[in-house]
Amino acid sequence: MLKYEAIRRVFVSDELNKSEKMVLEWYLDSRDAGARLGGFFTKVFDAMGSADPINIERFRQGFPEEVEAFLAWTRGNLSNRVNDIAGEMVV
Repeated sequence: MLKYEAIRRVFVSDELNKSEKMVLEWYLDSRDAGARLGGFFTKVFDAMGSADPINIERFRQGFPEEVEAFLAWTRGNLSNRVNDIAGEMVV
């Protein structure tokens, strides 16, 4: 099976919320894997990637769901969940 089919399964799945899918798109954009999140949220997630804990909490005030998804990706188990949904290692 081609990897894009596995990634497609993740994006159509109801097991991830919108923000978690956005973080995955951001990650795939950074790896030039063909996903295209768009300018604003790409910059938000890029900034979160450089933010210290105090500024992550500031982001949380305006983007609570996106911060939770970002932290699940960078410090949690979101990548494992994505691979489980895909049925193979895609990230």
